Amino acid sequence: MSEQLLELFEIEVEKRVSEKITAFAKQIAESYKLPISLLLRDASVVTIHTEKSTETTCLGVKANGQRCKHKAKAGGYCGKHQDQKKKLSPIK
Repeated sequence: MSEQLLELFEIEVEKRVSEKITAFAKQIAESYKLPISLLLRDASVVTIHTEKSTETTCLGVKANGQRCKHKAKAGGYCGKHQDQKKKLSPIK
């Protein structure tokens, strides 16, 4: 019972942190004329780490400029927004 409560609490905390990060990224994007997709991609570093996942909400941005609300899969993006994931380039 207490494990279930703890898991529900962690999920709610992750959800609220995600909402705050999204609001902050949106404010910065509007203030400095930056693409919100870049800010959210870099925000993936600032997450709460739990035993099961590091991010529950997709870091992708929809066509209308709003953050995607689907559940994240590997890499912090849902299946539809995997192409927005930061690409690694070789070191020269």
